[in-house]
Amino acid sequence: MGDTSLAYLEAAKEEQQSKDRKLAHAVALRKKLVTEILKYCSDLAVRRGKCTLRDESSDHTHTVWELKEFFGFDFWYESGRTYCGGSELRIAYNFPPGINRLVFDVDWQLEENLKVLTFDPSKLWLRELRSLMHNEAKRMERLEKQQAAQVAVQERNKVDEKRRMELASLAKRLLISV
Repeated sequence: MGDTSLAYLEAAKEEQQSKDRKLAHAVALRKKLVTEILKYCSDLAVRRGKCTLRDESSDHTHTVWELKEFFGFDFWYESGRTYCGGSELRIAYNFPPGINRLVFDVDWQLEENLKVLTFDPSKLWLRELRSLMHNEAKRMERLEKQQAAQVAVQERNKVDEKRRMELASLAKRLLISV
């Protein structure tokens, strides 16, 4: 073999090693991200969602939790499918409004054997989810203030309507045309 052939083989080997390092780095980053999403969103679905299925058997409890229309996302979390465990987390992103599309779906029994079934390559949903993960408390505080303000307005409207009805009734008894 000539020097050129050897140099070519060395260059090809280095190129392959570089590709392998990049792939290993991408795998590590994706696994870390998927794990963060799983931990946060499964907990979120349980904390803020509704249990739509709870089936207790002698060896395990199968549950399904749903959280819909939560800051632009729908979450569906299923756990304990078999006596050995088994979970699935699905996330749908509602953007543009009215269009609900699956952006994330992962099946796992243990963290090391998780299987990503869907991971939408769009960065928009991921940016919004990360924002939610970091700002959930602030967003909930704002939402609760808005809801409290709406309730206060509704209560004032009820009081005003009751007064109007009473006034109209009194006017009618006094033969005052309204």
